[in-house]
Amino acid sequence: MSADDIFSGTASYYARYRPRIPQPAYDASASAFALDGNGRLLDVGCGTGQVAVAMHDRFEQVAAIDVSAQMLNVAREEARLTGAPNIDWHELPGEAISASLGTFRLVTCADALHWMDEDGWSRSVTSATSRVAGSPSARRSPLGTGEGDLPWQQPVTSALDSSFEQVLGNLYSTSYANRKLLGDDHERFENDLRERRARAGRFGHFEREIESSWIIGRVAH
Repeated sequence: MSADDIFSGTASYYARYRPRIPQPAYDASASAFALDGNGRLLDVGCGTGQVAVAMHDRFEQVAAIDVSAQMLNVAREEARLTGAPNIDWHELPGEAISASLGTFRLVTCADALHWMDEDGWSRSVTSATSRVAGSPSARRSPLGTGEGDLPWQQPVTSALDSSFEQVLGNLYSTSYANRKLLGDDHERFENDLRERRARAGRFGHFEREIESSWIIGRVAH
């Protein structure tokens, strides 16, 4: 089963309930590559466009790719509402990146690398860019860190105060607990989750810490 099949029906939940990437991740990339509004960004596995929209004003143009048409439709609407007109959206797997997309100053991949053939997509990216940055959830970077000149960034920890609606929506955005997988059991699942939270005595909310890590590197030529 493909990632597109696994995430079918999750796009609206993904856009609304997934935790945001912390601002320091964007600031670190901008500083490391002296982003000044010039050049092009390639966002691989863009999902609902969180990274592409957040970084669109740091580039002349952005190309965002994903295998899911549903995710891309939500991303287009997010970009329209936010006012990010310089993003081109492509229904394309990361392994199929080619010279037809042009060349890029920076490549990002946020929490999506594990769905791809790493060797396949890294070869494609290497042919399309002179620099690369990624944030693949602390997984290894297939492109390295450029002899240590761009080191691993330290994790950023942020607190999240979640209501029942937020917790449920986040679960419905995942590949392992979305409504498609639950099928007719989704109401029983929701009721059980609601009862368990009530017994925990958290007044409908709970706090948790989210640790975000990212890797920054350069393509070796």
